[in-house]
Amino acid sequence: MSGVLAVVLSYNGRADTLACLDSLARQDCPSLRVLVVDNASCDESVAAIRQAHPGVELIALEENLGWAGGNNVGIRWGLEHGYDLICLLNNDLVLPPTALRVLAETYRRVGDCLLTPALYYFDQPSQPQLDPAATGLGQGPVLGTDTLWRLDYAYGACLMVGAPLFRQLGLFDERYFLQLEETDFYYRAVPRGYVSYCETAVRGLHKESASFGGRRTPLKTHYAVRNTLLLALKQGRAGSGLSTLFLKRLYWQVHGLRRDVAPDRSLLGWLVSADPFAVAVRHGAWDFIRGRFGRIAP
Repeated sequence: MSGVLAVVLSYNGRADTLACLDSLARQDCPSLRVLVVDNASCDESVAAIRQAHPGVELIALEENLGWAGGNNVGIRWGLEHGYDLICLLNNDLVLPPTALRVLAETYRRVGDCLLTPALYYFDQPSQPQLDPAATGLGQGPVLGTDTLWRLDYAYGACLMVGAPLFRQLGLFDERYFLQLEETDFYYRAVPRGYVSYCETAVRGLHKESASFGGRRTPLKTHYAVRNTLLLALKQGRAGSGLSTLFLKRLYWQVHGLRRDVAPDRSLLGWLVSADPFAVAVRHGAWDFIRGRFGRIAP
């Protein structure tokens, strides 16, 4: 079978998931099938999805496997059922009706790659979250197009990947659970010659980190610190020379966080404080040192 499988990862956020599925129901993409993987939601999302969208395939997991594990369930399902293109979507994303058709057409024209649309903030639809054509933060347009830009990263909120690429690279590393899984996947793909692109002809609206409770939370910080250290370790072992870059990037991210939440404190003074974000940084680093990966225990 050839066709496009849209995998929507759901964790609570019932209203967001239904809005995402509403936008997928309006797609004009041929051979599109929608699969929801629910990560053990406790807000009656599963019942609401079955009632509002009975034609959607639904896998209700008994435990929360995170972004990596939940998407891996959907990817395996897609590979087993013969789909040649798999598009991973966060449940807090809304797409225009032509989105998946245009992405699929671009993918098949370009060949195996990592492909994402331009993304704008749902509550500020004129502000780009990811649009190199608007921000200039990318290489493009490329390949004789007006709308395709090359990226030096991948973005998992909406990511289209071909089945052959998953079969060659494997699936997402479930040790990350949340945060940086797609970054790890991208850096596994690059040495094999794969490229990441943004198709700016498609513009999605993203609420960003709705399942986290917002764009910046201590929980998100905890995962980001631990997983950046894991990413640096993996790149160091792979001999890519990128581990130092990731460690420097982490330092400046922590420094910027301190500046935003505690501008009157020194970095060291803040890091040893009881500020929830400082606690998250310490715990994330300590989890990495102890080799505690996967889901953070509540």
